[in-house]
Amino acid sequence: MTQTNQADPELPYLSDLLLKYSLKKGHANIIVAPCHSGKTTAAINMMDAYAASPGRVLYLIDTAAGKQSLLLHQSAQSAPYEWLEEINPFSHASSYAYEKFTVMTYHQFGFLANNSPGFLQSLQLIICDEMHNLPKFQKIQERKNQQLGLIDGLDAENDCTAALKVLAALSSKNTPDSPLIVVLTATAEPVFHAFDQLAAPYWTFDFTDHVHHDRTLSTRYYTSFSSVINALDQRAIVYIASVTQMKEFARLADNGQRKICCLWSVHSPDHPMSEYQLAVREEILRTERIPPDIDLLFINAAYETSINIRNEDFNTMIIHSGCIDTQTQVRGRLRHDINTLYIYDSAHRHIVDYFPSEYFDVPFSPSVGRQIADQMNLVDSKGHQLKWPSIRKLLEQNGVAVKSYRERGERLCRVSKDLDF
Repeated sequence: MTQTNQADPELPYLSDLLLKYSLKKGHANIIVAPCHSGKTTAAINMMDAYAASPGRVLYLIDTAAGKQSLLLHQSAQSAPYEWLEEINPFSHASSYAYEKFTVMTYHQFGFLANNSPGFLQSLQLIICDEMHNLPKFQKIQERKNQQLGLIDGLDAENDCTAALKVLAALSSKNTPDSPLIVVLTATAEPVFHAFDQLAAPYWTFDFTDHVHHDRTLSTRYYTSFSSVINALDQRAIVYIASVTQMKEFARLADNGQRKICCLWSVHSPDHPMSEYQLAVREEILRTERIPPDIDLLFINAAYETSINIRNEDFNTMIIHSGCIDTQTQVRGRLRHDINTLYIYDSAHRHIVDYFPSEYFDVPFSPSVGRQIADQMNLVDSKGHQLKWPSIRKLLEQNGVAVKSYRERGERLCRVSKDLDF
């Protein structure tokens, strides 16, 4: 079923509203707002209101790409030498610049807070951008530890756990030397859950329906990537979580005429990127535009947040994920209204969108029902193919009428969107 999102273009940006609200110490201030609602601008404005200088501000971000984007487009610095000296006296970091705020990833923050926490004393404001990913990173690291047999606290794999605990502890402080903690995200549930588990206090400011956000004119659901990509005749951004699956889907999309580029993490040990991929990544981060010769840009979780893409000629996105938070964040990478968003329907909740149209409103036999099941090739959570009775049940849950009857002694079935047939 196609959905339409018509946002009010007259709604204000977050930066126009936020300073009217009083943010206070003693709890985390969680600000919930849609992607492209002005969160970064609002954060920059906060620095003037809540810190004596930008040098007293720390901006935390979830990915290396997000950090690089801030360094390229804002008056930001990486962790200065003064913060790193205790860990590495031979650091090649720059000296402290009071006119710039410091940006680092949650991984880096956790490592530094674990090994050289003195830098925290200089901070008046900590902005936690895209913090919803921190609990996810923490769980990934915990799984890696278990696989490798590592003990908590002995290696950098626990940086995200340290980051979360330190931020939770700082949130509850209300002393003259404690920093104000501000969390910015469009998908806050993972943050709420993490803070609740650590008994960390927080207040929520939800601007979801009150600030500007980009429109998606049409949302369509699919279960077969090949059926979508084969029919596609526009330039598009495609999100695939797994690098291996991304490479497989890129091969499916390659019709000999499209120019395709795949981007994943620069830190992937098993999948190093080529010089061409790195050059494309650098250009997108620097210019916020996809190079004009690329027709399909494949990205994964390394670019799910933080980066901005402003090509007006990219009006289509394909998000191969059933996670609603991922869908929200990935859609936010294109910083303008788009025509069509294709979303992978992993649980088949929108089966009416891709049920073969030729079988609507025509009678068919049980053998044809089996053919439909084979043609659709839907699978359950265990990878087993769904048979016609399961497909029928899903159709009915979608509000589609399915009627069984006999005609001239033959068992027949008819599927119709008209509930009164």
